[in-house]
Amino acid sequence: LKTNLVISAVLLALLAFVYFLDKSEEEQQAEEERSKKLVDFSDRDARSIAIVGGDITIVLEKLEDSWGLVQPVVSGADDSAVNRLLNNLRETEVQRIIEDSTAVVADPDLAAKYGLAEPRLRVLLSLSEGPLDTMAFGGDSPTGRYTYAQRLGVNPEIFTVEVWRLDNLDKSVFDLRDRRVLAFDRNEVGEVRITRPGGDNIVLSKEGSEGEWRFNSPLSVAADGSAVTGVLTRLQDGKARSFVAENPGQAELSEYGLSSPSPSSSTGTMLVVSLLLGEDRAEKRLMVGVEADGGKYYARDASRNPVFLIDSTLVNELRKPISELRDKRPLRISERDAVRRIEIRKEGEQLAVVERDSTESWNLLSPAGRTAKSWRWNSVITDLDGVEVTGFVLDWQDDDDPDLTEYGLEDPSGVVVVTDKDGAKVEVHVGGPTESGGVYIRRVGIPSVYEVEAETIENLDLSLDDITTPAADDPDSTSTGGEDDDTG
Repeated sequence: LKTNLVISAVLLALLAFVYFLDKSEEEQQAEEERSKKLVDFSDRDARSIAIVGGDITIVLEKLEDSWGLVQPVVSGADDSAVNRLLNNLRETEVQRIIEDSTAVVADPDLAAKYGLAEPRLRVLLSLSEGPLDTMAFGGDSPTGRYTYAQRLGVNPEIFTVEVWRLDNLDKSVFDLRDRRVLAFDRNEVGEVRITRPGGDNIVLSKEGSEGEWRFNSPLSVAADGSAVTGVLTRLQDGKARSFVAENPGQAELSEYGLSSPSPSSSTGTMLVVSLLLGEDRAEKRLMVGVEADGGKYYARDASRNPVFLIDSTLVNELRKPISELRDKRPLRISERDAVRRIEIRKEGEQLAVVERDSTESWNLLSPAGRTAKSWRWNSVITDLDGVEVTGFVLDWQDDDDPDLTEYGLEDPSGVVVVTDKDGAKVEVHVGGPTESGGVYIRRVGIPSVYEVEAETIENLDLSLDDITTPAADDPDSTSTGGEDDDTG
């Protein structure tokens, strides 16, 4: 027992020795890593940063949870650009000591030898605690791989850092400022208003529990949600290409086609995009003026003073025709499994009616003496839901009563009525051929006539034998018959 106790005590002592030795080595290694750092800090402690190069001084300050530019212009900052700057500063390492502090203090001319008497760049970092850190960067080494640098303070030794680190610290006002065309969260947008030259104005709103986009003006129809989201995404990601004027007067705004209340200029008219956000419907507004050289456009965020240039690609997105923003699947059936009844009429006569029972099978109600092909009736739902229109032919107001004779829709050649469990209907009328070889269709309840490809409608141009199985003794059938085939 005594021997075992002694061995255990020795083992524990050895383990403790190894543990503290490893810990000591880790701490020593961590200390060595910290000693290589140009400056050791965490992003959350940074409060301000100044970049001085030549006669330009850029000052950034932390404003609550974001950064702001306070010199040479007052503006929001690009937080991601500032964070990249801080990360680069924190990750910069001292490569080699060239002159120690004693030598630098003893010979003031040493700084000039390495281009540090008048450094090409100085970076001043202020933290929540501790003194201001100032780093100076001078000339490059003979190989061009390194730059001479110095901390200004109690330890003015001269050392080298990798030259690309300096390049990443040497930023302009344009690099660091907030260049977003319009600052907003796409998911908070509840209404979009676009006032465009020529009076082709648009109002879109998000409605229903699913947040579906609809037109409120110039007509009341469903919008293509993905297309509207695409416009908002392009607008949210849009960046200013350059800043033209920081605090323009009315004369300058007029020159850029951005004057108010008379936005017209000699060469164009202002395009205005207004976004209403959140429950309080806070407004974000972008104004786009005349075209500048190089295919760019003058623009301005109504909540800020500067005038900037934006790409024509963004302007073209805001000028999209209404047809490109409309829902191109107007026969969409939101819940296919909820459909309980389908009726098909051809040439004014009822062709067949089916209902779906609790086992999800289709039962033929009319005509008698036949059996529904369940798989084919399921295809009717799928084919209707997938119809995509190729053109918007005619639109009218809800209280109008247009003559649809020329489209073959006053007396349609085909009608399909789909009813769900709540009694809601999707009723589709198939009309005559279009000049381009398509077919006119409409959905009852939507004041529009559409054009679709003829091939699309072929799947809905069904005969009785396409959708039912005749009885063996049915003399009118041309089909070979057979049982109901649910597999298709």
